[in-house]
Amino acid sequence: MRHRVDHKKLGKTTTHRIAMLNNMATSLFKHEQIQTTLPKAKALRRYAEKLITKAKEDSTSSRRLIFKSIRDKEVSRKLFDEIAPRFADRPGGYTRILKLDYRMADAAPTAIVELVGSEDVKAKRKKAAEPATKSTKKEKAPPKTAETRVKPKDIKAKVPEAGEEEEDRTTPDTTYKRAKAKDDARDAFMDRAAKTEEEEKKKKKLFDRWRKKPKSEAEEKKEVKEDAAKPQKKEEPVAGKEDQTKKIEPEQKNEPKQEKKTQTKSKSGGTKKKSSDSGKGKGSKGKK
Repeated sequence: MRHRVDHKKLGKTTTHRIAMLNNMATSLFKHEQIQTTLPKAKALRRYAEKLITKAKEDSTSSRRLIFKSIRDKEVSRKLFDEIAPRFADRPGGYTRILKLDYRMADAAPTAIVELVGSEDVKAKRKKAAEPATKSTKKEKAPPKTAETRVKPKDIKAKVPEAGEEEEDRTTPDTTYKRAKAKDDARDAFMDRAAKTEEEEKKKKKLFDRWRKKPKSEAEEKKEVKEDAAKPQKKEEPVAGKEDQTKKIEPEQKNEPKQEKKTQTKSKSGGTKKKSSDSGKGKGSKGKK
């Protein structure tokens, strides 16, 4: 139940809500028309109309009370001098709410809050500003005569003033200067492009090292070709020194080949070693 509910919170704390309403009221009195969401517009209508009724009594105390909420001196002066006298014979209903479409971002219903009679004030201001602008335009525009009118065929190049020398653009000096300036600009651009390419290559190498990215076969072949294409420096032999590049082959030692020993297992589980020498000795004994 909504017993003793005075206002809507609008999803804000008390201090935040009051500060927001003060700012919205000052902008409403300054521009006489603002756009906001529908719940805020309804809350602002109550707050702004109370300030207008208080401003109808032009006194020091009422000015001080209104200056608590509206901290802009020009807006408070406008409230007492222009807005309050406009609604002197009107007992309330100083504002108007016009509903608009939903907002694109969060689909919140929007509305326009404006002071009643603001459209008449704007129309009067426009009418007052129009004749002034027309008169100024007429005064500034010089009268057109046959002498002042210039045909397009009669238009010529600018004539240099006294003390100024006209630059001849057909002389070789000027053409050389222009060509040189173009060449310098092109060279500077190419240098900058080369520097950027080198920096990008360095960054790529560092990145590959950091990631330890395996190189593809095509990249490896490309690197091999680049290394082969690079000119290799040949070292000239120094006089008085023999070439130490020749490799000395190690001397081959005539070592006798070791005969392989065979192991035979006996029936009892032991092992007996037989060599080729022992076989030869037995044969020799038998022959003897």
